[in-house]
Amino acid sequence: MKGLFYGWKLVIVTIVILFVAYGIRGSFGLFIRPLCSEFSSSRGAFSFAFTLSLITYGISSPLIGRLTDKFSPRLSVSIGGALIGLSMFLLSTATSLRQFYIYYGIIFGIGLSGIWPSCTSTINRFFVRKRGLANGIASSGISLGYFMTLGAAYSVEFLGWRQTFVVMGFLSFLCVTLLGGIFMRRDPESMGLLPDGEAIALNAPLNGRSSALRGLAPVEAIKKAEFWLVAALFSFTVAATYMLIIYLVPFVEDMGLGRRSEAAAALSLLGLISIVGRLGGGWLADRVGKLKALTVSSVTVMVSLVSLIFVRDIRALYLIIVLFSFGYGIYPPLIGPLVADYCGRKNLSTIYGMINIFIALAEGLGPLFAGVVYDLTKSYFFTFLSGVFLEALALGVIFILQRRPKAEGWD
Repeated sequence: MKGLFYGWKLVIVTIVILFVAYGIRGSFGLFIRPLCSEFSSSRGAFSFAFTLSLITYGISSPLIGRLTDKFSPRLSVSIGGALIGLSMFLLSTATSLRQFYIYYGIIFGIGLSGIWPSCTSTINRFFVRKRGLANGIASSGISLGYFMTLGAAYSVEFLGWRQTFVVMGFLSFLCVTLLGGIFMRRDPESMGLLPDGEAIALNAPLNGRSSALRGLAPVEAIKKAEFWLVAALFSFTVAATYMLIIYLVPFVEDMGLGRRSEAAAALSLLGLISIVGRLGGGWLADRVGKLKALTVSSVTVMVSLVSLIFVRDIRALYLIIVLFSFGYGIYPPLIGPLVADYCGRKNLSTIYGMINIFIALAEGLGPLFAGVVYDLTKSYFFTFLSGVFLEALALGVIFILQRRPKAEGWD
């Protein structure tokens, strides 16, 4: 890898870190049925643990972002990985739903807040012209993480859920904490480099390059309408998609479409195809614009959710998941770049963390809503219909943003 721009090395490391951290989070749905039985809990009450983790994640994100901007993503990613590992070890000892709330909802939520916001803001600092592609490749680690559900499903079945949490804890310490501490860097300028690996002119002093990091202060960002529009756009989209992602495994089992292993296969298929969406979305965003790529995402997800209302067999479900996964995969890599477009790179981690409060809240409320609706109706009809409505709202926000110019000269 000698001679390779360090930004691409960071992309590779980020894939591994996200694979483990988000593979652990993506396996949450596998534990819904067995732990609801273990704790004699309703779906809505158990799903609150996931919602609480996202609330904690959102509240922690600006603080972690400030830590990343002031010091280094090394610190935030390493601490995040250690807290995720600790939460898994503690979960293996849980004997009540209250403990599950503390270990998963609070400790895991704080740990996760140190991962994706720190990683994506770092990638956005190392790339400008190739920002969409770099984010698409890096965020594919989240999609690959869904393949952990296959191993986790068999682990729960043959080893039990407690031992499965222990294995996940070791993976977090080894792959997230260790790699983050070794490889993460703040920005290319601190290493004597320029974004995208561009050559530095012979007579250009490096100490003058700090001016390349320009952008709004956090207090200035919240006064811009674009800040709130971006927050609303991704909040609507995240709530719509995560209602299905978290409840995909129970949906397959509740509707009699297949066994848990087939449900886990559907979740892994989601991860595989969403990689295509992330890479394709990043490529598309660099060529036709981020908002047009996000339009494709919302429309595709809407069609998928409508189709799920009428699905009756596992083969049809797999086809719908392919469509849904492509649309879902497009938007996550574009959150950071869109924030950078309107707010610049200087305080990107902090501002991204502020927007992440709303995204995380939406991500947590979506599955909670799905769980409560199922408890009341024993149906997923209103859940999927609500997802369609949320994506329609997202399209409305995109329409507004298309008529607002992005900031110039802050790349």
